[in-house]
Amino acid sequence: MSDPNQPADPGRPGDGQRPGPYGPPPGQQPGQQPGPQSGPYGPPPGPPPGPSGQPQYGPPPGQQQYGQQAQMTHSDERTWAALAHGLVIIGFFIPGLVAYLVFKDRSPYLRDQGREALNWGITVTIIEVVAYVLVTVTFGILFFLPALSFVLRLVFGILAALAASRHEDYRYPFNLRLVK
Repeated sequence: MSDPNQPADPGRPGDGQRPGPYGPPPGQQPGQQPGPQSGPYGPPPGPPPGPSGQPQYGPPPGQQQYGQQAQMTHSDERTWAALAHGLVIIGFFIPGLVAYLVFKDRSPYLRDQGREALNWGITVTIIEVVAYVLVTVTFGILFFLPALSFVLRLVFGILAALAASRHEDYRYPFNLRLVK
């Protein structure tokens, strides 16, 4: 135990009254209380002050407001267009529909390629339905039609995805352009 009549150790942590490794914070004199601008744990919470010294509310500079849509970068356009075309292989018209609806207002290139992928998806969906109906009606004589329609989807989907990855406009050789 320490004797209360003895002077305090100058390096002792605690009251910040004496110099040492645990003395007052920089810019504060010994015995002075922290000011309103800096609490014992740093600056007060709240938004940082703006250029005029008043608190600045809203998003930081460089960020967008809610409801605003950022423009697409060249790389993002290529990626989303390639996905829209490539996923038609397994998703029929759904990937083209999603790409068209989500990105039509953000990029003219994605509007065009999403619409093309959507129209191609609708076209191959119709081809698939007709192929399966013909197989059923002919009692399996035209059994190769669904496989042929899958090959069409696969080949043209890959060609379109590769063209979109190079940021080229791709047009399918036969496509019902139902969505304008």
